[in-house]
Amino acid sequence: MAWTRSVLNVDQTEWIANLQLTLKGSDYEAAHSSLYRPSDWPYVLMPDIAAQNFLHQVSPLCFIGHTHRPAFWLKGESLAIDITSIESLRPGRKCLVNVGSVGQPRDRDERSCYAIYRRDTQDILWRRLSYDIIGAQKAIIDAGLPAYFAQRLHLGK
Repeated sequence: MAWTRSVLNVDQTEWIANLQLTLKGSDYEAAHSSLYRPSDWPYVLMPDIAAQNFLHQVSPLCFIGHTHRPAFWLKGESLAIDITSIESLRPGRKCLVNVGSVGQPRDRDERSCYAIYRRDTQDILWRRLSYDIIGAQKAIIDAGLPAYFAQRLHLGK
């Protein structure tokens, strides 16, 4: 992605390069893409890739992103669970949660999506918010990023 080098300055590129690829909380783990080979940035879209993550997941709960698609995976299930706005965690089963995307959503819903982990009720609550898509498109174009990034915002893909 040569365009990134032309948009980001040296300090920004260095800052990104030094970010941790994984995070361990008291009762969860997190990675941008997957705990399985996080520096390769795999897309967790299929059960076999989710299964690879589970092999490296120590905590019962792991949060990921990268695909810009909210999802809920359970260890041992052959498909992601169809989510609505809330999903209960399963005691004794590893859960992998894609939190969605507050920018560049790719699940055919143009609204921002984020997740709230509620420890007290042991569930994940997804929220959707409308945002200024036209303003975001202008910012993308003004930053010199590929026009495709701006065009797809209205499509949520």
